[in-house]
Amino acid sequence: MTELNTQQIKNAARMLDFIMEREGGFVNDPKDPGGATKYGISLRFLKTIDPAMADLDEDGDIDVDDIFAMTMETARTFYMERFYIPMGIGWYPAPLGAAMLDTGVNMGKAAAGRILQQALNQSGAELAVDGIVGPKTRTALAFFDTMDTLRAVLLVRVFAYAALCRKNRDLHRFFFGWVERVRHLESFCMDLDKKRMAA
Repeated sequence: MTELNTQQIKNAARMLDFIMEREGGFVNDPKDPGGATKYGISLRFLKTIDPAMADLDEDGDIDVDDIFAMTMETARTFYMERFYIPMGIGWYPAPLGAAMLDTGVNMGKAAAGRILQQALNQSGAELAVDGIVGPKTRTALAFFDTMDTLRAVLLVRVFAYAALCRKNRDLHRFFFGWVERVRHLESFCMDLDKKRMAA
């Protein structure tokens, strides 16, 4: 695992606290395309990883019982190993990193990358919207104010939710909850920015 400095460890803990508070405990909504979830970890996600790691109840298969058996510590480990580290969240200024992590958890890592690229393009960058946060995307980030980029990312994310709902009417019931989550995320990121500027 990538070495994190003390401030990154503190920020990561705050980010995971925020995500897990928003996600809550066990839910098995038949209208949720991710299937059963607990602490934000979905059955769909578990089925994409090594079965030895995903079989939490150790019964030889990956099903809703493994979600039900999920502990908070296991969920935090999944978030760090499968989202925070692969997405390079420690590289971003903390407020933008928090927005990227939450977007990756809620919408998928590639979707988070595309949303970032769309946000930067709205500010004048000319990036391919491929979801890959590589050298060109990172170079573009350096040209724009972090908090302006953050606000653009959150706005594009709301537009992305609206597009999902247009494609699938079953998702309409989730829309206002998703928007409320973005509102809470903005407040959380602003608080992280205050802590960053005070450090």
